Amino acid sequence: MAVQHLMTKCRRYWRRYVTACLSFLSIISIEVILIYLLADRQVDAEREAVHKLAVIQGELLQRELDRSLWAPFTLALIVRHQQGMVNNFDALAADLINSLGGIRRLKLAPEGIVREMYPRGENAPGIDRHLFTDPSNSSQGLTAIASRTIQVTKPLELFPEDPENIMGIVGYLPVFLNQDTDAEAFWGFTIVEISIADLLQESKFNQLVQQGYDYQLEWFDPARGDRWVFARSQKADLVEPITHSVKVAYGDWILDISPRNGWGYKKQIFFEILLIFIIGLLVAYLVFKLLEQPGILQQQVELRVADLSKINQQLIAEITERKRIEQALRESEERFRAIADATPIPLVISRCSDGLVLYGNQSLCQTFGLPPEKLIGCQTPDYYCDRNDRTRLVETLKKYQQINNYEVLLKKEDGTPFWVAVYMRLIVFNGDSSIFAAFYDVTERKQAESQISQALAREKELNQMKSYFISMTSHQFRTPLTTILGSAELLKSYSNLWSHAKKQIYFERIENTVKHTIELLDEILLIAHAESGKLRFLPSGLNLPKFCDHLVQRFQLNHEAEPQILLTIQGDCSRLKDQPILDRKLLEEILTNLLSNAIKYSGLDSRIDFLVNCHPEKIIFTIKDQGIGIPSEDLTQLFEPFHRCKNVKKIAGTGLGLTIVKKAADLHGAEITVDSQVGVGTTFTVTIPLPIASELHTTLVD
Repeated sequence: MAVQHLMTKCRRYWRRYVTACLSFLSIISIEVILIYLLADRQVDAEREAVHKLAVIQGELLQRELDRSLWAPFTLALIVRHQQGMVNNFDALAADLINSLGGIRRLKLAPEGIVREMYPRGENAPGIDRHLFTDPSNSSQGLTAIASRTIQVTKPLELFPEDPENIMGIVGYLPVFLNQDTDAEAFWGFTIVEISIADLLQESKFNQLVQQGYDYQLEWFDPARGDRWVFARSQKADLVEPITHSVKVAYGDWILDISPRNGWGYKKQIFFEILLIFIIGLLVAYLVFKLLEQPGILQQQVELRVADLSKINQQLIAEITERKRIEQALRESEERFRAIADATPIPLVISRCSDGLVLYGNQSLCQTFGLPPEKLIGCQTPDYYCDRNDRTRLVETLKKYQQINNYEVLLKKEDGTPFWVAVYMRLIVFNGDSSIFAAFYDVTERKQAESQISQALAREKELNQMKSYFISMTSHQFRTPLTTILGSAELLKSYSNLWSHAKKQIYFERIENTVKHTIELLDEILLIAHAESGKLRFLPSGLNLPKFCDHLVQRFQLNHEAEPQILLTIQGDCSRLKDQPILDRKLLEEILTNLLSNAIKYSGLDSRIDFLVNCHPEKIIFTIKDQGIGIPSEDLTQLFEPFHRCKNVKKIAGTGLGLTIVKKAADLHGAEITVDSQVGVGTTFTVTIPLPIASELHTTLVD
């Protein structure tokens, strides 16, 4: 009986033990399978993210290297343009080094001998070094001449003056010049020395390190199949790095990237498995303990099943949350790629045959004012101001495979023209022969060049004006001074023989000549004050009808035999008496010069109409004569100093009156219009705006 009880007890114990073990193994198996499924997806996502990062970083590196290699092409273009000469090489090289990243040194080597170098460091290879006598350079140079393309060395210890950043590469571009026989002769090389450290800095590798990644760059020797590291962010080897091949001009660079703190999924899997192991042990222990109490087994099982259900629900929630995180990660990666694609340099890929746009970035859309949805399928010839420019570029591209820094005039979607410097290369895109183009806007530089040309023209015009001014003033002052001198000598010699009336004639002649000279000096001083900004606008209250009437009476008194001036005043001008709106002196200069010209260039039997029209918001002065008129070709230069119309003949004048009118009118904020017909007459209209009452009150209070 005791033996049977013991055997029963052993069977129960064994049953509890087996049941607990099966529960443990079941939970462990299910959870491990789930963890590994999730871990696989996480591994793929994390390594895919690092792979995309490596691709983007490789593209940045390749773009910056290509951008640095623009320098020898620019120098080669200048050498060909100037037939083997480069003026101001140091200044040009400094501009290229400052504008293109990664460049440490630029050289010119006519016939393979280094003649120019910038900058000239103490430890740099010297001037007059013959490239073909140096075994490390001769093969590269001969290969470049034979292929007529740029050749780039593998990474070398190039900069001994900077031991921490000693590695660099050298690019040799052969230059050929056209001869009289239309053949091309080898001129020499344009050479660029690029610092690996500077190139990596321009390619934002420092940001990669700041984000928690380590990298190393390896050179792959296709001849030997060897690989060796020439740049890295740390001395230790990378752990399971992501490898990406970067195509350069002479072979492949291998870019390796891995997280600095290791791949996170390994630690996560370890902790998750440990957690599941503990949970399994706990569940197995609970099952084992529950089976010890057969009476409450069903209740305990239900409770534990409820607990397991909660755990499963939590696991389902965790899986759902992980899926949401993965989806958010994919969306974030897409946004990151979109941002990475949106480089500040406009990029476009178009089909070579018909110019159909196959790809373009956001910067391209912004530059041309083109909606992104309309970009794909556009025709690039439609955006050339001259469609023949694209035909010529395609022909050149087919001949030389690439074009560097070519300036061409394009137009935006709204038709606005702008200048760009374009870089083009033939590629194969989706199986089609295509053109990859990158360009940058040089409109401001073109405008600056145009402004410089205009400034030079203006300077030439000012010099001519100065010469004319000296000649004119010499003539204008010599004539009255000669008159004064002659009259004074006659009075000195014959005054004792002349009557009082005759002597009075010569005294009046001297007096009138002095007045004329003073008026001429006043005109020149007035213009000088206006040009220097010293001519001030001092408005005051003015009885305009009385002012104009006195002005007309003075002219009629001084020019009794001249044409009659008919003054007409319209509108309410009385409010101007108490409002500081007009500058009396400047207004007198405007009207005096216009009336004087009307009298001077009109016949004796003609009439001059002087109309003053006062409106609430403006005053209009109109002076109309029946004189000789102004030729149409002189209207554009009418207000320039010393300009006189070609039909004035021998009528006296300095060419300063209308210039004074324009300066005085500008200070009033006035507008001047001219309507003239040769042989019929001329009408000058001066419109002076008046401030509204509120503005006038504010001005007076201030």
